[in-house]
Amino acid sequence: VSRFDGIPEEFVTMESFWHHSVACGLAARSIAKHKQFSNPVNLYVAGMLHDIGSLVIYKQIPEKALQALTRFYQWGIPLAQAEREVFGFDHTLMGKLLIEQWKLPESWAEIAQFHHNPRNSTEYAEETAIVHLADHIAHNSRLGSAGHSRTKSLDESVWKTLNIDPSIKGPVFREMIQLFNETVEMFIK
Repeated sequence: VSRFDGIPEEFVTMESFWHHSVACGLAARSIAKHKQFSNPVNLYVAGMLHDIGSLVIYKQIPEKALQALTRFYQWGIPLAQAEREVFGFDHTLMGKLLIEQWKLPESWAEIAQFHHNPRNSTEYAEETAIVHLADHIAHNSRLGSAGHSRTKSLDESVWKTLNIDPSIKGPVFREMIQLFNETVEMFIK
């Protein structure tokens, strides 16, 4: 967290970013438990890291980040598209590269890269679909923000990829909310 001190607050506060990250991680873990994954904590961490590339962009190229966010908000185009138009890559690729540089699991890198487009995931399609769904649930809960808040659309292919019913969103949301405050307190203190 300390590596990202100094990010301009017009993008995101670290508190808001980590609130969103924790919410996404909790939702991913809950979905993984419902799917009976052997290690739901793995999905918890992947959910927490899915937007880490945004922090690098906000920290390293704040002027260009502001240009991309302006396109996102004013023109209504997807953030990743706006980022690619402004600086030639997006936060998902930056997240993948950072996770690889840190030598973290390959699955986390692929999840970070494809969390907006789970259909493009190859090796870790289910895990990526879980984090995509978790990001949707967390984002729409309004528990924090990764700096780009707007209702997040869901790629409906996740239901087929995961072979689960959309009604899972309710129990996942309730579990996420139940655990959110105590989890945030652990990370913030």
